Amino acid sequence: LSVPPMMPEGVTSKPPTAHNDLDSPRGEWLQGLLLSPFTDVQLCLCSCFCPWWRRSLTVDRAQLGIAFLPCLLLLLCLHLLWDGGNSAGASITAESGGQPTAAAVAFQLISMIALILMLALFVYWRGQIRRRYNIDGHCCTDCLAHTFCCCCAVAQEAIEADKRELGQLSSCTCDPQLPVERRNLLPGQQVPGEVV
Repeated sequence: LSVPPMMPEGVTSKPPTAHNDLDSPRGEWLQGLLLSPFTDVQLCLCSCFCPWWRRSLTVDRAQLGIAFLPCLLLLLCLHLLWDGGNSAGASITAESGGQPTAAAVAFQLISMIALILMLALFVYWRGQIRRRYNIDGHCCTDCLAHTFCCCCAVAQEAIEADKRELGQLSSCTCDPQLPVERRNLLPGQQVPGEVV
């Protein structure tokens, strides 16, 4: 027979983490996909018009292994390749009388590769968020969410990361860094010495 080690009253074997202690049923997002952008006006605007910024904040706050600035630069470069390649390909095709040329096809191919890479990153990060917060789902539903309702998916993931890591929704802010003293606080918990 083995006896489990005695722990002093009130001490657990593992410290609580902010992302496991919210009043959300296990396996569900805190906010539904289609309602997420309408939770907060700033979040809605940021998710629709600056999704690279909001996505980078979410990835950084959820601590998915890439910092804010590298994530933002990566997403902006992919978006410029996608948009620029598409525009250049269409322009070259129009100038050649509607006949696709090798250059137009090359630009279109660059555009498609950039789009596929962006979608793959979004699906990967959404899956990482689901795993981090024990949310049910599948990569197919993640792909559908980002293909057909990308702004909603960006907002939903932002709500999840902000509420679980910060204890509140932090919408769209120009300060991507969390104050060090606020990291890993439980919802409702205060920084020592903070006046409410």
